[in-house]
Amino acid sequence: MRKIVGWLMQKSLSFVFILIVLVLGSYLIKKYDEFRAIPVPHGSWNSELSILESKLNSSQEELKKGYESKFKEMNRTKTILEKRKAEINKKKIEVEQKIQGNPININDCLFRSFDSCSKSIMDNTIAEIEKDLLSQESQFIEKLIQNIEKKDSYVSRIEKQRRKLNDSANKFLAEKNKYVKCDPSGKAKRFYKKTWDEFWNQGCQNELRSMNEALNINREEKKRYDEVSNEKSDSLTIDHEFKDIELKILKELKKEYSNYRSIYESHFLYDFEKIFENQFMAATKIFIVIIGTPILIKLFFFYLVAPFAVLRPSITLMSLSSGIIENLPELETQNNHGAMISELTTSISISKNEELLIKNEYISDLSIEGDRKTRFLFSHAFPITSLAAGLYALTQIQTDSKEVVNIQATHESLYEVGVLNIPEGTALVLKPHKLIGLVQDKNHPIKITRHWRLGSLHAWLTLQLRYMVFHGAGKLILKGCKGIQVARADSGRAINQSATIGFTANVQYSNSRTETFIPYLNGKKELFNDSFYGDSGYYIYETMPYADKKGGLFGRGIEGVTDSMLKVFGI
Repeated sequence: MRKIVGWLMQKSLSFVFILIVLVLGSYLIKKYDEFRAIPVPHGSWNSELSILESKLNSSQEELKKGYESKFKEMNRTKTILEKRKAEINKKKIEVEQKIQGNPININDCLFRSFDSCSKSIMDNTIAEIEKDLLSQESQFIEKLIQNIEKKDSYVSRIEKQRRKLNDSANKFLAEKNKYVKCDPSGKAKRFYKKTWDEFWNQGCQNELRSMNEALNINREEKKRYDEVSNEKSDSLTIDHEFKDIELKILKELKKEYSNYRSIYESHFLYDFEKIFENQFMAATKIFIVIIGTPILIKLFFFYLVAPFAVLRPSITLMSLSSGIIENLPELETQNNHGAMISELTTSISISKNEELLIKNEYISDLSIEGDRKTRFLFSHAFPITSLAAGLYALTQIQTDSKEVVNIQATHESLYEVGVLNIPEGTALVLKPHKLIGLVQDKNHPIKITRHWRLGSLHAWLTLQLRYMVFHGAGKLILKGCKGIQVARADSGRAINQSATIGFTANVQYSNSRTETFIPYLNGKKELFNDSFYGDSGYYIYETMPYADKKGGLFGRGIEGVTDSMLKVFGI
């Protein structure tokens, strides 16, 4: 029952997870389709409209100057003005037809490229400006014609008044002469004084008053005429509203552009898309740098550094040491193909005057007799090296008689163990992490020395600045992946740098560049191989370097911070 409930719970959770994925996926697909269905104007419109606005401003100024110059040069007679007005009316009809024949669909323009609409917008707007300029000129010409007609009317009225005034004056003078002739001595005036006064007041005085009124009217008409004649009408005043005509279409375009952009940018997927677009190029550059930098560095080291390094002098730590390794008969008969000195299980013989130091996990079986104790450090002279190489908490075995101890790599299935006999006078450069134990004389233990080579390019390229040297006599117990082999250096041998376990201190040690670039680029081969020279010397290597170990830019020199530090100190 318990299993059934557990099975049902597991399947229910799977069902819920599938349901959530399907619902969320459907929702996101729907929102994405909605987002893509939003009409989006061409991205260049916003900047291109500013450029178009500048062009239209320039075109408008040129048109205004052209109309002003033409109007100033025009003769201001009524006939010429009326002719120009007729031309304007005709031109306005043509411009209107041009505007109607080139309509601008704002929405259609926004969703096309700017180049396909800019000419239509430019032509249409300039036509609107020209239409308005023609209307302005027509209105001004109409005003000038009205002023001319007013002037003619004033002149006609003044002439009429003057004629009336002249008639009145002539009539008055005729009447005056008439009365003077009637009474040259003045007697009639005195005799008919009353009659004369009535006549004067009712006749000549009325005429004089009429004449004065006519003169006043003449002065008023003259003043008004002068005002009309002094009006400044020599230039065409351009209304500032022309700019509104130009901006009308542009403002509509900008408004519609902003509306569509605001709808598009308010969608939640817009931010995601924008971030993606902005970061895509950065991610691409970083990706190229990540991929390309190691390749460029490897090219630099393979074709420039490595050829130069090969020409540098080799390292010889102890040229006067013998370089003899005992019990290697295979080398005499196998044409230097290498002597296999390791097996899955190896027997170690211990005599009365000898002691065995061995990692406890490598002991397969041993006699119950003998003195066995724990030795905390392999070498008290090199405590840090002992700890870093794993040579601590060793089993120390001493016996009063001959004893045999069987050893094997019980916890490392790919490894074999082997024994290397180094006689008195032989010095062996060895990487301590490949050492699992040794057999030495109780009274004359194996001597260990360290040698620094800070001035050697080979040492810096491999990042091994210190070399640990073991001086015989004694037996060194080693481990190696798929076996351990010993070969003569002779006139020059090169092996995979990762496979090197050690070499006799009398050989010349250097680096040689790996044969081809591609294996080095893929990390299958290190940049440098270890090279050894010397007829009386040997080098020791494991048959197959451990598969998980990968080389760095300099070969095995850079394998991580920890491995690099151990490499520096020759561990």
